[in-house]
Amino acid sequence: MSPSLPTELISKILEYADYKTITACRKLCRRLRDIVDTTASLRYVVELGAAGMCDGLPDTVSPAERLRRLEGFQAAWKGSAWSQPKCFPYSKKILPFPVALSGNLVVLKGPAHGFRHTGELLLLRFPSEARGVPEKLWYLDLDCQHIEAIALDESQDLLVFSCLPNIHIRTLSSGRVHPSSSFLGLIDAGTNFVDYEDFSLRIHDDRLAFTTSTGHNVLVWNWKTGKQIAKIPFERRYTSCTFLDRSSILFPYRTSGQDQMLRFQVVTFESPNTDEPALRFYQFELDVLGPQPEQGYFLSVNTLPSNPSGSYFPGYFHSEPSSRLLALEVETPVIDSMGGDIPLRVLFVPHDVLIGYIASHPSDADTVMVPWEAWGPGNTHILSLPDPSSDRFLGSKLVCGMHAVTEPPMIVVGDQKMLRIMDYHPRRVARNPVTQNGLGISGAAGWLEFGRLTGEKVPHAFKDIPLPDEIRWENIKCVLGEDMVAVFEYSLGTFGDFGHRIEKVFYHPI
Repeated sequence: MSPSLPTELISKILEYADYKTITACRKLCRRLRDIVDTTASLRYVVELGAAGMCDGLPDTVSPAERLRRLEGFQAAWKGSAWSQPKCFPYSKKILPFPVALSGNLVVLKGPAHGFRHTGELLLLRFPSEARGVPEKLWYLDLDCQHIEAIALDESQDLLVFSCLPNIHIRTLSSGRVHPSSSFLGLIDAGTNFVDYEDFSLRIHDDRLAFTTSTGHNVLVWNWKTGKQIAKIPFERRYTSCTFLDRSSILFPYRTSGQDQMLRFQVVTFESPNTDEPALRFYQFELDVLGPQPEQGYFLSVNTLPSNPSGSYFPGYFHSEPSSRLLALEVETPVIDSMGGDIPLRVLFVPHDVLIGYIASHPSDADTVMVPWEAWGPGNTHILSLPDPSSDRFLGSKLVCGMHAVTEPPMIVVGDQKMLRIMDYHPRRVARNPVTQNGLGISGAAGWLEFGRLTGEKVPHAFKDIPLPDEIRWENIKCVLGEDMVAVFEYSLGTFGDFGHRIEKVFYHPI
């Protein structure tokens, strides 16, 4: 580099570069390293990229202040400080099973009348250091007799719910028809709307997917224009689904016949120049999980907001919208001499693994078979967990961005109960290397690795957080947000009044 170039000019040029370019330039010579290390705006870009974050909306906050907040946000991973919401309505019979989550926003159903709920929702937004938003609690009365399913996207102020025979498009802030919806905020789902548990509605950016038994299809719509994007043949073997991106959706399923193997089916449907996009089916084999006809399986859907371009949502910085993790829970009944047991295995897969394989292996075939050896080893992580909770599917949200929390969430060290958070973001893991010998930051005993040596699984780091002493860990539900984890302690009510209710709420930044 010419020594005649002024430092101010070099700094100005580098401000137009991205994280990778600035990091590479920093390694070229001592002068560039010193320039990057002493310029707040450049340090901010480097630290932001290393943390797996994106810059927020432009405002008056300087790069130096954003850098200070980012460093404080990163320090939360190493800390251990629980807090409680300031004004939670513990006196009400709020069901302790969160029905929807997006970012740090949790939605719970209001009090029940018998076995049916009114249209009242309780919305609790936990504070976020990253987004610079305070805690907030409010109610929405949606004026519906019975809400079947709910999905939301905090970054778009979007609330979608089904109240037969319609799907409603509303705002989270007011409950009114969403202003970006050009068709009065209603989609006619028909009277045969299928309400599978944790399956009925999915949102990604401007895409909305829902199931219908009419014609046995999964329908994908643009919720802003009301235009149908795709009609995917639906079979009863599907029990859950999730968007991988705007043009692909994933379904886990078990094959028919004698073997009954588990697979991921990914359906791509992006064809902008045609009214009826050509569907392409990719079958990702999961042979490593073994043929078990009695297996139960459950897909945990990532609850990270989509943060589309032009999103109004505030924030100094936020998680990368495309960095997402998939978690498939598989339970296999095993009978031994002591009686029945149901060991639980959890398969973690970054979305990019599946999307990247499809992008790098184009095919003209309608259906493409992908063997496990071609995509799984080195790109996935499988845990085997003992003694899974029998009600773990009721309201727990287990993956957000590239973080995950498993259930049962507690591990025990002496008298101390721990909550384990895992991080699969490659750049963050490079700063928090993979823990060895099954020991976390706290030194607690880890869960068993399954089937793969350390060098063959996707890199990850984890942290064990001691639970608050005043919480009864036997009766808690756990949700994982964009930059926090929350636990809800609940009391057991009588069957007649359906009286489970929340007793305590705690949250911890991550």
